[in-house]
Amino acid sequence: MKKIIWMGAAIVVLAAACKKDLLDKGYLDRFPEEAIWKDKSLAEGYVFDTYGRVLQLYYNQKLDDWTDNNCNNYTNNVSLDNIDNNYDAGWNQYARIRNCNLVLEKLTNNTAILEADRKVMIAEGKFLRALVYYFMAQRFGGVMIVDKVLEANTADFRLPRKSMPETYDFILKDLAEAATDLPATAATGRASKGAALAMRTRVALQGAAYIPAKKDAYLDIVIADAQAVLGMNYALDADYAGMFNDFGKAQASKELILAYFRKGINTSFSSTAMQALCPNHGNEKLNPGYNHPPFTESFEGWPERFPSQNLVDAYEVVDEADGKAKKWNATSYYTDFLANGGYVSKAIYRNRDKRFYATVVYDSTKLFNNAVLTRALGNMNRLSNVGGEWGVSESNYYYRKGLYEVKKLWYSDPTDHHQSVIRLGEVYLNYAEALLLKSRTAEAVAAINKTRETHGGLPALGTLTQAEAWTAYRNERRVDMVLEEDRYWSLLRWAKFNGQATIPELAEPIRGIDIAADGRSFTIAAITLNNNSNRQFNARRFLFPVPQGQIQANPNLAPNNDGW
Repeated sequence: MKKIIWMGAAIVVLAAACKKDLLDKGYLDRFPEEAIWKDKSLAEGYVFDTYGRVLQLYYNQKLDDWTDNNCNNYTNNVSLDNIDNNYDAGWNQYARIRNCNLVLEKLTNNTAILEADRKVMIAEGKFLRALVYYFMAQRFGGVMIVDKVLEANTADFRLPRKSMPETYDFILKDLAEAATDLPATAATGRASKGAALAMRTRVALQGAAYIPAKKDAYLDIVIADAQAVLGMNYALDADYAGMFNDFGKAQASKELILAYFRKGINTSFSSTAMQALCPNHGNEKLNPGYNHPPFTESFEGWPERFPSQNLVDAYEVVDEADGKAKKWNATSYYTDFLANGGYVSKAIYRNRDKRFYATVVYDSTKLFNNAVLTRALGNMNRLSNVGGEWGVSESNYYYRKGLYEVKKLWYSDPTDHHQSVIRLGEVYLNYAEALLLKSRTAEAVAAINKTRETHGGLPALGTLTQAEAWTAYRNERRVDMVLEEDRYWSLLRWAKFNGQATIPELAEPIRGIDIAADGRSFTIAAITLNNNSNRQFNARRFLFPVPQGQIQANPNLAPNNDGW
């Protein structure tokens, strides 16, 4: 089991968003700089602060807004392909990299701190540096590699970009070296050997798609490192909802290999991802006639994203008629509904994948302490708010995953919150994908069944053809990892593997559902609000541009990525 600690004043630890940049000596101001690296506790404090800075990159990235999973409550320029070569997808992470390099430089050959302690902190520095560089590599491919602390007297900071293979190899090497010295088990929020190997499966899988010459070697890394992690003391969590929606359960979960935990002592609701998932509505905001049922309490979020019907369609139904898992419109329930009528909720929301109920709020359910009706004239229908459609969902669905429902959310209230950085479920799925790419179909299906059965409560897949296995896998990854910043990169990766220049899922209209007031009929239609029906994908977006201003400042970063 993981040891639960809060690293000093946890202080800081994983919520250092407002602290002065360490390049400005914010942490070191309190002590003479040379003293930091002569004391284990002070050095560890610097490492902890670096965790906060790096893991922030993996918190609330909002990347599902670029995909068919989300109905956006704002105009998203990336999903509309309305960006040019000035767009900055996150290029300049070199302050964070300097933090990591400083850990490595000051602790290597350090005689003031015991070697055993130094080895772990050095491994953490390499692990964190790899996370920063992978954040950049996903977006830009080859990047400028800085592997040492550059001081003010450095002759020229204008280094060239490394190639994409060099960049990915650098990241994988850092993770491999980190895995050697990281502990088998680690405190919550700190890296372990399993975290480094798990991240290698993610990095190598993406690299295999973008660097064809390395494909087989990288897939071998995915398979070997996944097998190593699967043999460790991790386990899939049958409480899928608790893993994302409950702070205490997440701390205790054996599935979360590394997560970003934020404590209420320095975190308010408005600074968490929850604010943008929670609607904004209440009795005083109801349009006349939409007051069924009245609210027990108001919703006080600032919503930016809601589930799309496109996503809802991906969750399978277990048909009691034959015990098989199917799409909702292929079940006996839906066939009976078409022939004999009845309630929409029983026809399309009955016996869904367990993850559906943990992720999506739909008609005739609860959210916090409120009964929710999204049908026509219902209290949470898209037309129910006197302020227009901003505070409510145009798709008539709301997110549950990632929302703590233990109390009403108020913007200034202190709250704990967490998000997974990497977990065992993803390792199983990365493993399955590598096996599929190696045409080891039966083994891949067995891996897919792990999350499918444990998280989804779905019957195991039987013998499948390669094509059937790919279809099942892509759907499984989608429903298991929604809102975990995965789908966009997966769609790009699959298109690369298949030699596609287009990605239909990134261009298809976003759909929503309208259910009649009596709950006995429905229509599904494209959503035009905020250009949700006008999404585009251009092949140049397989990589984002290095911002033009960066190239002007450092011509050695040229040429830019294809199409920019």
